[in-house]
Amino acid sequence: MYAVHSYAVKQNYEHRREWIVERIAYQVKSFAIEVASYAIMSNHYHIVLRVDVEQANDWSEANVIRRWKRLYKIPEVVKQYQKNSQADGIAQVAQALIEEWRERLTDISWFMRGLNEYLARKANREDNCTSTSHSADKIEAVKAKT
Repeated sequence: MYAVHSYAVKQNYEHRREWIVERIAYQVKSFAIEVASYAIMSNHYHIVLRVDVEQANDWSEANVIRRWKRLYKIPEVVKQYQKNSQADGIAQVAQALIEEWRERLTDISWFMRGLNEYLARKANREDNCTSTSHSADKIEAVKAKT
């Protein structure tokens, strides 16, 4: 999917390894997920992650919003909530979204989704390709024995 070297077309994609490393480091700053180890091969990668739910539960709403905003757009209802947390009807909707984001920021599937989507879009831009080259079906999370 993110070939580092393609023998068929004799192109070198070695620079794409750095994309993976940089994006993992970027996402770790937002998620309550730590990287235990990773390995990047010529056509795929492996990553071992540790989720810290307690850390995410300790985050303030403002911290959750800041972390989510690094990765995704913030809807208008949350922006309004930040300006006036007492506004009728807004608080309940915004707080529900913030709690959903808190859960997603501890979810390995969301971490991998963000990583793979970013890499696919970047590779597609570089290759002048308009189709998607990633699929959630290709991701398999296996719980490590502790």
